Amino acid sequence: MTSRLTSKRAVSAAVAVPDLVLLLATTRTWITGRSTEPLLGGGAVSATGSQVAPGVVALALVCLVALVTTLTGGPVVRRVSSMVLVLAAAGSVALTVAPLSDPELALGRVAAAGLGRTGVVRTTAEVSGWAWTALVASV
Repeated sequence: MTSRLTSKRAVSAAVAVPDLVLLLATTRTWITGRSTEPLLGGGAVSATGSQVAPGVVALALVCLVALVTTLTGGPVVRRVSSMVLVLAAAGSVALTVAPLSDPELALGRVAAAGLGRTGVVRTTAEVSGWAWTALVASV
């Protein structure tokens, strides 16, 4: 039974499937809300995962490359690639948690950038299921 769980096919699926789900989740809306900013007309504001956590896409791609090198490399390359894979996944978790811990701040930054400003625009925010999906996939 243990050999089935550690086969290349099982390991590939255990890494690639959540990684692809994470990449899909970054294209979806993570946070929605409203702004009281007059230039936004007090209207609805939303942000995708790639807007509130742009580094997640890069780290997900690093995970895929590390998976390929882990599967195709020699023993030393496998060890190094496995460490890179773990570190990239940990970074992805950290970057995903940041907007979940303060969604108003994350959405406010996106709204300010949409107005061509730096800083934060005051908003109310709600987190969608895609953000939680991304967190689970990162873990």
